[in-house]
Amino acid sequence: MQAKVYVFQIRRLLTPALLFLLLYPALLALFCFLSKLPARYGQIFTLIYIVTFIVLVVIIVLAYSQKLLIDEDTLVFSSLLTRETLEPGDIKRITFSRPRRREEIVRIRAGGKTYLLSDFYFPFNELLIDLEEWIRRHQVNTLRANYRN
Repeated sequence: MQAKVYVFQIRRLLTPALLFLLLYPALLALFCFLSKLPARYGQIFTLIYIVTFIVLVVIIVLAYSQKLLIDEDTLVFSSLLTRETLEPGDIKRITFSRPRRREEIVRIRAGGKTYLLSDFYFPFNELLIDLEEWIRRHQVNTLRANYRN
């Protein structure tokens, strides 16, 4: 099997973040103008906006760098900050579940940590096929739970 890389899609994270970053200052200015709050409150709200802006930028950069590599004998989760390699012996269980909205979620439990794979990874259907093939080849313990049609 050839190593395949799956990247984390951040499009669905960007829209709410950009809406917040664009609308918050306008709504804050309108609120402060209409309620005639002291300048101190405006400074507090501005500080909240700046902190939130920094946190959102960090989340977007980390999500943009998130990747999953399925190799012959390993699963590698990598981002700017971490690189974690899982071998078949490290994995306790892989659970395939389908909660309410018909989107499949894969939970990988290994070494006290849980890794979640959802349709944020692109292309998710190929990821599921490759993961199931990898599971069969290495005989990893799996469970299909919470399927609702």
